[in-house]
Amino acid sequence: MKKGILSVLLLLLSALLGFGSFFLVVNVIFSSSNTLVSGRNTTVFFKNLLFLVMILVGYGLLLMWVKKKRSFLIILLNVALFFTLLFSAAPLSLKISSLQMDDVPAPNLEERLRIYDEVKEKIIVSKLPYELNVVESEEYNKADKYKISIVLINKRAQLEFKAQMFGLIRV
Repeated sequence: MKKGILSVLLLLLSALLGFGSFFLVVNVIFSSSNTLVSGRNTTVFFKNLLFLVMILVGYGLLLMWVKKKRSFLIILLNVALFFTLLFSAAPLSLKISSLQMDDVPAPNLEERLRIYDEVKEKIIVSKLPYELNVVESEEYNKADKYKISIVLINKRAQLEFKAQMFGLIRV
């Protein structure tokens, strides 16, 4: 009776550890690869997806081979895989994240200031997430033959916009 209960508990533990290792692989790969949301570089995502499929196929083949030999080895294999993935999850996640960050070069300070100077007087007020005290003057655009509004921004809004351009705050 005790041997039957013990074997059922060990199989449940084995299944739990197998699911835990699968969950760790999925969590590491998909949490660090959010490139489909931003639409930047999908090659990292598909490489990670291929890595996940290869792990699952190899894991399944290894389990089928070990099951023919001994069932206790399945439990040891699940325990070893679980702890291996547990200790390698954080470094793997950091490595994948650093690879993604290397793909996008950050503009230098002079380029950011040039962009800021170009657009600081042409911000559309309706698209800003906060209220501004503005002074509007209309000019006639000869090329497009329509009126445009030039918005002069107060000092607080300029500082918020500058901080947003430099990535200090997110709106």
